[in-house]
Amino acid sequence: MKFQNKNLSFTFYLLSTYLLILGFRGFEYASGDMVEVINYAKHMLQPDLFVNDFYVSNISGVSPNERIVFSTFLKFLTGSHDCLLFVVHFVLTLMMLTGLYRIGSIFIKQEALKWLTILILFGPLYKINLGGNELYYNMLISSFVAKVFGVWAVYYFLKSKKALSIILILIATIVHPTVGSQLFIIIVFSMFFTYLKKGKGSISAIDILSIGLFMIFAGGYIYLLLRAVHDYGIERNLYFDIFEFRVPHHFFPNYFPIKSYVVEIALFAIGMLAMVKLKLTGLLKLSVIILFGIIVYLTGVFVFKIPFILNTQWFKATIWLELFSLIAVMAFIDNKVKLNLVQKRIVLFFILGFSVFVWGLILSGNKHFAEKPYQFCKNFDLNEEEKLGLKIKTLTDKDDVFVWPIDFSGFKFYSERGAYIDYKSVVHRGTVLKEWYKRIKTVYGIDVNTRRER
Repeated sequence: MKFQNKNLSFTFYLLSTYLLILGFRGFEYASGDMVEVINYAKHMLQPDLFVNDFYVSNISGVSPNERIVFSTFLKFLTGSHDCLLFVVHFVLTLMMLTGLYRIGSIFIKQEALKWLTILILFGPLYKINLGGNELYYNMLISSFVAKVFGVWAVYYFLKSKKALSIILILIATIVHPTVGSQLFIIIVFSMFFTYLKKGKGSISAIDILSIGLFMIFAGGYIYLLLRAVHDYGIERNLYFDIFEFRVPHHFFPNYFPIKSYVVEIALFAIGMLAMVKLKLTGLLKLSVIILFGIIVYLTGVFVFKIPFILNTQWFKATIWLELFSLIAVMAFIDNKVKLNLVQKRIVLFFILGFSVFVWGLILSGNKHFAEKPYQFCKNFDLNEEEKLGLKIKTLTDKDDVFVWPIDFSGFKFYSERGAYIDYKSVVHRGTVLKEWYKRIKTVYGIDVNTRRER
């Protein structure tokens, strides 16, 4: 009975935490970062769509390409039930939350503090980062899916199940090469340093086999991508300028918000001090490797201007450092502050009660939440841009090509019409990047100098 009560309690708090995240973040069906994969998936389903679209025609022109695996996955979801994207996102979110809870449980004993760790990560710390990315996204994009596998890979690594960890990272890499490769480097370097210190007993034959499998399958896949996608038909300085113009928040630390620097550096410093104090050597080792990677990245990008180093987007790996630091801080609090039974119940019932309160506001039409997207199914809770897309679909031909406002994203999915140039959708192939940038300057009259003048 005690075991059943524990499982029931876990389920209640898991679902309450999920509902809080869903309430505050919403769900986007076909807009935002979905634009690069969902329209390609739609083209796979209906090859007569987007034939004159600049992005789709160029991304589908080379195989394998950086979007093909995940877009193929989306093809089966978008071609089925209209709500299947949300259902899959729901399941994956529960998997991520459970994985984070399991990681927290390794270091934190008190139940209330485990759930608070997750809520702080996806609440006050959300959108405070170095590298412009998060563990969680309110849409079904490839980096989110890869990070679900990544969270469980970290858990199994910390539980000394290294081979299983590497296999999960292999899956993450196939889904999103950058996310998986970063995590592979971090964990394998940690294994290597442990081997140097402890010797043969620290790594088994099956661990070595799993690394070999990763190198064959993930390494082979990345090699094919690099060969097919990066044709290097572009000057190095122009390549750097284009990425500074389009996604500086991922690549260039001088564009990261001051607030993020202040909060994250403080968190990293306090977290690593807690790791040393509590002797959390596993977390500390992973954190130091991430920090060392930052030094390599800064040197490669700003001193030598190496495109390959730029493309590692290493600052995105700081999401793991943020997680490890927060867990270490909460573990320190857990070690110093023992909540009594009443205090524990107050914290846990607050999570349950706040979830009910938030969804009461949402269902009653509260203004704050009314502005958030709750697009649980196709054609559900559309914004004005997407409604316009549906109207355009009925008034124009499939082969028509459009130019639309730079901040449009969901319009393409609902209009099913191609774009002469699409700011949100970028093919990472040299010659295509060059033409993309040329069209952006022609249509919108902006370039990297516009970015630098802001």
